[in-house]
Amino acid sequence: MLGLDNKFNGLVQKEDIGIKCMRKSRLISMVKYWERVSSIEGNRLVKQAFLMMLQDNRKDSWPNQVNNILDRSGLDNCWNVG
Repeated sequence: MLGLDNKFNGLVQKEDIGIKCMRKSRLISMVKYWERVSSIEGNRLVKQAFLMMLQDNRKDSWPNQVNNILDRSGLDNCWNVG
């Protein structure tokens, strides 16, 4: 398609069907939810579950994914847990 490199063609096709936009939207939703959860008082169940997931220190947990998103975006100074 378009006579360009295959990687570029794939990127163009993904943009055309909205895959990149869906991924960005999902990442933004994750950060927004993290912001909400991190501002909740510590005695709430949602906050306790968040802190437990964070203590497990698993790479695939959503708190660690949010931390990675913030790091890649240059917003690692916003990561204030607790």
